[in-house]
Amino acid sequence: MDDAATSDSARTAQPSDYQGRLAREVFGPYLGEVNVNVGCGGNIVPGFLNMTRDQWDLGLRMGTDIPPDGSVDCIMASHVMEHVDYMIDAMREIHAALRPGGHFIAITPHAASDAAVEDPTHVRSFTERSWFYFNRTLYETPGHAGHYDSPVDFSFGVVRVDLVPYKEFWNDPELDHKKKHWRNVIREVHAVLRKI
Repeated sequence: MDDAATSDSARTAQPSDYQGRLAREVFGPYLGEVNVNVGCGGNIVPGFLNMTRDQWDLGLRMGTDIPPDGSVDCIMASHVMEHVDYMIDAMREIHAALRPGGHFIAITPHAASDAAVEDPTHVRSFTERSWFYFNRTLYETPGHAGHYDSPVDFSFGVVRVDLVPYKEFWNDPELDHKKKHWRNVIREVHAVLRKI
């Protein structure tokens, strides 16, 4: 069906039970009074300022509806960051928007899942180690294996990274082995970063 044939009601964003449950049950300790759900599409989360892709320019400049820099307690981006062309710029803007100690929650497809590579609009993929790039102390320590002059001029601490397996692997005793050697074992990466 083409866009012209799509009714306005079909495009209306609806509350997302999955996103809402994650926000409340898993990420609740990282939320505050001012929470922003960027690139939400149709995934409206109650208690968040829900901004669509058009309202947030994905690494070019945040829209005018976002609260002032340094005033946001938590920013959540669910299945957004894999679409961002200018990742360092986007992370710099997220860092600027957060209050000191504020949290950024990223939910992305895992690099070894078909979901990460099948969508032609995905420009990057993520593993459990991807988010450590934004902790400058790792790259500023002389002698560290990854030491180099990073273009990252801000820093996030990684609070937690959870790997979410596909349902058939939920209770698999060989999960650690399979996630390293098989595809489509881990569905998503859930990362929580704290502004330093």
